[in-house]
Amino acid sequence: MEKAEVEGPTIATLWLGAYRSSARQYRWELAAEYLTKAKRALGTGNGEPILRYALATAEYQLRCAQGFEPTPEQAFSEFQSAWSKLKDYTPKTLIGDDFDWPSGRLATKFWIDDLAQHPTVKEKALKLLWQSFEAWIVAVDSQGLELPGESLLWHEDEFSGDKAYFLALVDGFTYLLENSPEETDEKGGLLSLVPGLHQLVDVLASQAELELFQVEGQPDFRLDRGGLVPELRARLFYLESLAQETPSARRVELMRKAKSQILATENPEVTTAYLLKFGQHFSSLGQRSEALECWTQALETAQKSTYVGFAAKAAGLLAAEYQRTSEWEKAGRYAELAKTLLQPQLPALSLRSPNGQLAASQAWQATALETRVAIEQKAPEKAWEALDQGQQLQTATLRMESDKSAQTQVRRSLEMEQGVANVGQQVDRLKAMPASPTRDELLKRGEKLLADNRGQFLTESRALRQKYSDLYTKILRVDPLNLVEVQQALPDGLAVVQYFPTQDALYIFLVTNKTFRLQQVELSQADLDLEAVRFLRGLRRATPGDQELAKTSQSLHQKLIAPLGESLSSYDTLLFIPSGRLNSLPFAALEDSSGSPLAASKRLLTLAKATDLTRLSKQGEKLESLVAFANATGDLPAATVEGQEISKMFPQAQLFSGKEATKSAFMQAGTKGQILHLATHGEWNLQDSLQNYLALANGEKVSQDEIFSLDLSGKSLVMLSACNTAMGEGQDLNYVASLAEAFWIAGSRSVVASLWAVNDQSTSLLMTEFYKALTAGDDKAEALRKAQMSVRANPKFAHPYYWAGFVLFGDWR
Repeated sequence: MEKAEVEGPTIATLWLGAYRSSARQYRWELAAEYLTKAKRALGTGNGEPILRYALATAEYQLRCAQGFEPTPEQAFSEFQSAWSKLKDYTPKTLIGDDFDWPSGRLATKFWIDDLAQHPTVKEKALKLLWQSFEAWIVAVDSQGLELPGESLLWHEDEFSGDKAYFLALVDGFTYLLENSPEETDEKGGLLSLVPGLHQLVDVLASQAELELFQVEGQPDFRLDRGGLVPELRARLFYLESLAQETPSARRVELMRKAKSQILATENPEVTTAYLLKFGQHFSSLGQRSEALECWTQALETAQKSTYVGFAAKAAGLLAAEYQRTSEWEKAGRYAELAKTLLQPQLPALSLRSPNGQLAASQAWQATALETRVAIEQKAPEKAWEALDQGQQLQTATLRMESDKSAQTQVRRSLEMEQGVANVGQQVDRLKAMPASPTRDELLKRGEKLLADNRGQFLTESRALRQKYSDLYTKILRVDPLNLVEVQQALPDGLAVVQYFPTQDALYIFLVTNKTFRLQQVELSQADLDLEAVRFLRGLRRATPGDQELAKTSQSLHQKLIAPLGESLSSYDTLLFIPSGRLNSLPFAALEDSSGSPLAASKRLLTLAKATDLTRLSKQGEKLESLVAFANATGDLPAATVEGQEISKMFPQAQLFSGKEATKSAFMQAGTKGQILHLATHGEWNLQDSLQNYLALANGEKVSQDEIFSLDLSGKSLVMLSACNTAMGEGQDLNYVASLAEAFWIAGSRSVVASLWAVNDQSTSLLMTEFYKALTAGDDKAEALRKAQMSVRANPKFAHPYYWAGFVLFGDWR
């Protein structure tokens, strides 16, 4: 008897509900316990296909919450595995199965959302969903829908099962239609089903008025007052408004009805998501004021409920709309809010996940807009600071990827904060309900849970800050950019040039120890990117006498250097802070109208952001010790000679060549000596910096995460002489992190890195010339400039492909 009380589908459903409640509070340990109890209660039989599908989905959701980051293929495999639980399901055959659909409905919506993040497998998954829904619709059609009428009380289970199934079918089918725009276009006829589905929802909802659904001592239950039916009605109105043949006035009317319904739901997460979507649709229909109203309401709801992602998106949409109409004050206010909301969240999100990538993109868009607003408001210093703070946030996010333990703990803290907010909302809803014994008991429990959650959140947050104090003081902190402090760090003869490309113009900041200037160039980011890619392609072809390459080189010089005019003439050192695709541009090769490259007259170096300027040292140091890794992969024979020759130039040198250049040797010896010379392959992926790595012997790699963990604070120079850049010509680029920046973040004072896999022989020659100049007393920038010009003077290597690909990152002294 005791066993029967703790097992069975009904008990499993209750535990599954407890799991969902705990998940909503982000209490994952408790959620895991409830999920285990639900599985145990259901047992190992073959029945209850929908419950088994919901449980399999919950297991996957829990694994993702605990840190599992599936590839698209893994996500699809997990979906197939869960969906296979439904292979024996036939609608309206077993009422018990149909009655389980409230749980199955939530699982289906979860999968639609999850798979939408994986474009490469989305089509396969949605095709399976479409096939199943269409098969079930046919099955229901063949059986017909018979509502019991006056004998309803004698058919309570049958009616409840029908109702649960039909609402879940309408919900899943319409949610799939809403989130598959390509299917909406391809199967436009499906929209013709919307009025009939609307009628079905109204019929099912109206049955809630029967006494069957009223319990003495409790508030009257009416399905049409709950969250699901208003959500369904809102979605149906929205879908109907998508039909292109519907007159514009009618589409607007339908959207107003949709908005009215969505505001009646009891789930702020659902309400916010739809308000964002409805605002975009209102905007496409030319209803700007209603779009702004939707986004404003979404922002208010999201902030009250601490749905940071939704709040940031709403703020971003408002900022973009006000930018479109040149209402700069409002645009700036919302852009700053979006960035402020994302700042504590972004480092906790994995950049390997779609959500993390989306948040990073939103943060950069907010940064770019905030910077542009400041420019339009004639506040260039504020614009420079906004741009730098956005870049600091990107760097912090990247660095967090190297410490998964800290990232997990920070995410847990944020989830606990969200959980407290969710419980608070539940308590507020209970307080608004009419008093009853049931309501009073639930309110008492809710208030206790809220107090417990708040206490746990505060305790764990304090412990987290103590455990990871360096994290909060060094990595997650965004420092203000002090122009006076930066200018004081700049010596005479150095000019800082930072680029900020936008959709319709290029802005160039010029900073010296005496001046601050902002220059505008009428050049769109798209046109600049196209020209940069064309230049890079030409360089990599290495065609002697390439007139088209020379023309492109001079064109880029005219757009990137010439606008600063005589301002640069008195400065022999230029420090560039590029943006996006300009990170892969070899400024050294840009030719003026006479055909002379920039490196012929200027010492050049690069940094990732303006606050890095404060790390520049006041003086150089004598370099005497070197650790070199050469030809680790065995396909760079000249690199072996290069390592040997360079090692002879230093009193203290250690060389690891060929098979000796192992990862173990690198991790042990790489942090020693003043110079770390790496004449081995490396990969710099412009699109996904998490794929950056250094290749060593035996097929081993040192990842960017591992480079971050090194202590290179005693290093004066890291030389990366054989890196390769994955150009990614087809994608947009915002923030770009290089291997050079990874070594800089790890503490090295300077890094020299190649932008492409340069010729083995010319590289060996350039390295020899560089170290000769360096050991003779030249600073790093001058040594690199001389080495590049020496290689260029060799007729065999005169093409910029052979010498211009090397960039000095960090301090030049």
